[in-house]
Amino acid sequence: MNSLGYSVEHIGLPSRNPEALAGWYCRVLDGREVWRNAEQPPAIFVALPSGLILEIYPTEITRPE
Repeated sequence: MNSLGYSVEHIGLPSRNPEALAGWYCRVLDGREVWRNAEQPPAIFVALPSGLILEIYPTEITRPE
């Protein structure tokens, strides 16, 4: 715990391709998949070595270029 008395449990990241993004975090940042739901495309939780958990969930919305 930090001196302010709070910590981050997880961060949610929207993705048009959750499988690919989760794979990138696992390959490049040494993350490990800890949970996914059965839907297609799935929501996937990836734990990073720092202890932070990323929730990567599907979206159809993209930001404008």
